Amino acid sequence: MKTAMRRVPFLLLIVALAACQMTDQGGDEPEIGITKDGAEVPNWASGIDIAGAETGSFSDTVFTIENHGAGALYLTGTPTVELLGYHAHLFTVVEPFPAAQIPAGSSTTFTVRFMPTPDSGSGTRFASLGIRNTDLDEGEYQFEITAVAGKAPEMEVKQGSTLIPNGSGSCSFSTTVVGLDSDIVFTIQNLGTDTLNLTGSPDAVAFTGADAAQFTLQVPPPASIQAGNSATFTVRFSPQEGGIKNATATIANDDADEDPYDFAISGLGREAGSLDPAFGTGGIVKTDLGGTESCVAIAVQTDGKILAAGSHSTGLDQRMVLARYDASGNLDPGFGSGGVVMDTDGWPTCMLLLPDGRILVGGYFNNGTDNDFRIARYTTTGALDASFGSSGVVTTPVGSSGDYCSAMALQPDGKIIAAGYAWAIYKRDFVLVRYDPDGSLDSGFGNGGIAATDMGGEEFGRAVAVHPGGGILLAGEKNMDFIILRYTDNGSLDPGFGSGGVVTTDFRGGSDGARSICLQLDGRFIVSGYASGDFALARYLASGSLDASFGSYGKVTTDFGANKADSAAAAALQADGKILAAGGTEPSGGFYDAFALARYSSAGVPDAEFGYLGRITTDLDSHIDTPIQALAIQADGRILAGGRSGNDMAVVRYRP
Repeated sequence: MKTAMRRVPFLLLIVALAACQMTDQGGDEPEIGITKDGAEVPNWASGIDIAGAETGSFSDTVFTIENHGAGALYLTGTPTVELLGYHAHLFTVVEPFPAAQIPAGSSTTFTVRFMPTPDSGSGTRFASLGIRNTDLDEGEYQFEITAVAGKAPEMEVKQGSTLIPNGSGSCSFSTTVVGLDSDIVFTIQNLGTDTLNLTGSPDAVAFTGADAAQFTLQVPPPASIQAGNSATFTVRFSPQEGGIKNATATIANDDADEDPYDFAISGLGREAGSLDPAFGTGGIVKTDLGGTESCVAIAVQTDGKILAAGSHSTGLDQRMVLARYDASGNLDPGFGSGGVVMDTDGWPTCMLLLPDGRILVGGYFNNGTDNDFRIARYTTTGALDASFGSSGVVTTPVGSSGDYCSAMALQPDGKIIAAGYAWAIYKRDFVLVRYDPDGSLDSGFGNGGIAATDMGGEEFGRAVAVHPGGGILLAGEKNMDFIILRYTDNGSLDPGFGSGGVVTTDFRGGSDGARSICLQLDGRFIVSGYASGDFALARYLASGSLDASFGSYGKVTTDFGANKADSAAAAALQADGKILAAGGTEPSGGFYDAFALARYSSAGVPDAEFGYLGRITTDLDSHIDTPIQALAIQADGRILAGGRSGNDMAVVRYRP
């Protein structure tokens, strides 16, 4: 009854003032509007939240009164902003007070302070806020405000030391290869004075948006976080295809003004270097032949079929293995026995696919006393080629005891170069052996087909190539440095190369070793291997000088991670001139535990479009994997890598 009696003269005053305004301004009328934090507060609204406060402190919330009309707006109440209700005494309007007259198109502000008292208890507190004015249809603007009193949680989320604001924050995952994962650890801090409860179900952190399925909660936070404490959670990005992926992370909680806590997450999926799902199982083919098997060389036939050479071991029985797969990774039943050939004793290390489709596999053979070079030639169907050597096999004693064939190369005239090292009076020397196409030793090369080079120490020949400009390149190591030698066609060192036919390259004073040679069409060549536990590549001019346009003065090293031993065992050139190096990475002092690939521009710069900063590692789910030993590029650019996973021969295919 009292309210009705008070409202009548107030409405009469509104009508009178409105009439004056119409007389003074030719019918122009005011139009009131109120906002908080840029959002409209409707007339007669309920539950408009303002900042809460603990006992003994206060919080301030600013409101804006706007005049959207064409005439001046007058605030006629006394006080201008009136607070009513059971908890009204906890709320006050503080200076600066709103202006009594608001011109058309203008605004004024006022601040509501919430200050709970010791006897007010805790929880949500309410008040009604009224503003009398000369807007004809909203002459008494009223709405309800609420604030939380007493102890309360206060939530914020950080990535590292960076705050991610609620609603407007965002974070980005590192570029991630399709098929692999990347993680970010976030921290939830409770800056309030009461326990923060995370109320989401079934997960404390939920993901929404078109790409939500590519983000998962890997390590959840606890359900509650005590006041002043923090907790972490881990989100995993697992791209299913290339491109930018976006989602929103939502954390439901009981912080009165931060529920829910939302922020944007995004990540870039990269297909280059990802496992090819069209090959084998998720890009991986493992072949179990009943022993311990490993792949040491890969070649791609003109029909797209894939040849893998490797070893098979069961105790004292060591055999050369040759397997052929179709383009999808299935063993080819038209080759050997069910796609596999194991007819030759010995340890294989290398393979050559001849122009007519026949296959050479090289390595070494234990004759009961020591090791000799051994080469086997197979027909296109996997049978030993009886026209080569003795029933398809050639065995060559080279040094005084242990001989190791590491690599082979084919000359344009069909002659075969086998390279490695051999014992000579308690030390090892570089060795080249040349065969005629039928497997007989070439008497016009070196000493009866064998060219050995003694440099006065322990020398290991690892890779060989026939240079397009003439001569035979042999790479390896001596005294923990890269060593490259060039021989003439008769097996003598070429004095026009380096210093007397020899080039030595030290990377940074540590232990360096060369493992492969990759020829460019312009006569330059790349030697890859390791330097002090990192991938190492060096590019040389045809003369043997380092190519200063490559990497840093001709050299590049790549580290796959701190405290890891990395080594590149093979290299290859893509059709676009980019350079691939492949090998392994391992914990210091441990077994190799992951395949490793790196890609570079033609200038030796890591290719940021490949994997993460030019690097890829692949764990084949075994703690006794070997590094990549074999590398080949298909005609469509897809990348084949071979090694061992557990006790099985492993071939992996990557997208280009």
